[in-house]
Amino acid sequence: MLKNYLLVAFRGLRAQRGTTLLNVVGLAVGLACALLIGLYVWHELSYDRFHAHADRIVRVAKDEPGSDFMGTSRYALTPAPMAEALMRDVPEVEYAAQVQAAQVLLGTDPDTRGYRDGLYATRHFFDVFSFDLLDGDPATALAEPGSVVLTASTARAYFGETNAVGQTLDGRFDDEQAGLTVTGVVADPPSNSHLTFDFLLAMTTSEYYTRTVERDRWGSSDYHTYALLRPDATADDLTPALSAFAQTYIAPLDFFRENPERLTVFFTQPLTDLHLRSDLNFELGPGGSERYVWLVAALGVLILLLACVNYTNLATARGATRAQEVGVRKAVGAGQAQLTGQFLAEALLVTFIALGLAVALAQVALPTFNGLVARDLSLAVSETPVLWILLVVVGLGIGVLAGGYPSLVLARLRPVQAMRGSGPAGSQRLRNGLVIGQFAVTTALLAGTLVVQQQVRYVQTASTGLDRAQVVSIPLEDRETVRQYDVLRTTLREHPGVLAVTASQHSPTRIVGQSGMTKWEGAEEDERVGVFNSAVRPGFVDVFGLEIVEGRDFVEGSEADEGGTLINETLARELGWETAVGRWIDVHGFPMPVIGVVKDFNFLSFRQPVAPLALYNNGNWVY
Repeated sequence: MLKNYLLVAFRGLRAQRGTTLLNVVGLAVGLACALLIGLYVWHELSYDRFHAHADRIVRVAKDEPGSDFMGTSRYALTPAPMAEALMRDVPEVEYAAQVQAAQVLLGTDPDTRGYRDGLYATRHFFDVFSFDLLDGDPATALAEPGSVVLTASTARAYFGETNAVGQTLDGRFDDEQAGLTVTGVVADPPSNSHLTFDFLLAMTTSEYYTRTVERDRWGSSDYHTYALLRPDATADDLTPALSAFAQTYIAPLDFFRENPERLTVFFTQPLTDLHLRSDLNFELGPGGSERYVWLVAALGVLILLLACVNYTNLATARGATRAQEVGVRKAVGAGQAQLTGQFLAEALLVTFIALGLAVALAQVALPTFNGLVARDLSLAVSETPVLWILLVVVGLGIGVLAGGYPSLVLARLRPVQAMRGSGPAGSQRLRNGLVIGQFAVTTALLAGTLVVQQQVRYVQTASTGLDRAQVVSIPLEDRETVRQYDVLRTTLREHPGVLAVTASQHSPTRIVGQSGMTKWEGAEEDERVGVFNSAVRPGFVDVFGLEIVEGRDFVEGSEADEGGTLINETLARELGWETAVGRWIDVHGFPMPVIGVVKDFNFLSFRQPVAPLALYNNGNWVY
């Protein structure tokens, strides 16, 4: 019977080639868009859930009242002794690990040497996280100084198919050159991990970390701390212990004895919340936005709804013209069950043809979509089985809904009424309602598209106050190269295509260095101004086309200008200065004379107002 239904359905669809093609293509495009959006949403919601004990892993962070940076006083970094203190003093913690971003010059010889992004990690890293260690002992892989664990792709890059464990690499980090021993190979982190790395370097390789832990110094925070809770513990169980840490180790420090209201508050964050629900200072990498993900999900639902409504509308319009066919079939003895099965078979056949085409379209569009959303998404069934099951369920649902009208309404017509070609009452009203719904949703989508287009156009055309055309940025990662800046500048200037050369500590489109300035000429007691700052070299104003509104620019080679500073208009206003040149401000504990004022320019996001800024001339422009 099923075979007969499908055969008859196929013949009927072939007889209506134009309508069938319209149905299939329209539904396939909508399903393909919804599939890609669903893939992105699923990926965003799955971050860090691949760890075996993801629901028991928390990150410890802190709030420093009154120490705002980039609009918040909450920080992802904690002191070095935190991990050992958690395992020693908190029964609810099974293991704790710390990581720190690291960029190391790695290689086996000059031809393979290059910078790699990785993490310093403490010895319990593999006890907390479930990254797949392909070779090596997880208990000892990060225990000794100079131990390094490479990802599978990094190991292949340096050693080919040779076993990497036991091999040595030259590493340059923290201004030191050292030999590193490969103690393990780990599978490349999945794309839905907030921890990404090419290598893991034993934290004890850093003498600063070892010294800080041994001396139990809680005054500075440089590390991301994670804790694996025991099965019967919750994150709330850590609150008393974290409060005790603040009182025991932070409160006695001189600054907090004088300013108890600004005492650090430690708190926990679930691992699975870090990607979408955490926006602290000094995150390991850019996160996502839960609001944006749900907005995109709603967009996908609307697109899918439009495709379904369009298909259902076409199906009902075609169904209303098939009343005579129903009458003939009933006259020759066809029952309601047979007619229902026939209409459903046709609808499901069209739906699953469209579904197959949608998958093909999504696969073709996936590389472009990955570039658009900056993700490495895959349609492999093994990676997103639930999404594929949901896709099949949606296909069945669309087929049943689209076939429901002719199967449940037309099949009930009396033979005489059907033979006269009289469609059921209300069919026109149903189609009108569907069309109106389509127009409403389409209008909303078009309005949203126009708003987004205007926003993008504004970002592309708005003046930032910086001239970025024809400017090339060359990151100098190696400190030895930084020391040779004068030689590099002279060499670049000799090139006929180079007009000017300068250097800065931060990119002028993202200056994130900030400090609380309490000393300047004319400052009142207890006054404090948050100032963004960056070291720059002479020529910065000319290269980026900044406008000097008072005073002058740095003069190259002028010893008098070394240690001087340029401030922006906003900082001059914050300090209440009508005339700034000749006055001084204190940046990083060094009094600096103001030699000029630059017109305000956007060095942060357009979402943030222009903030106070100081650009100081310092030969040691990289810390």
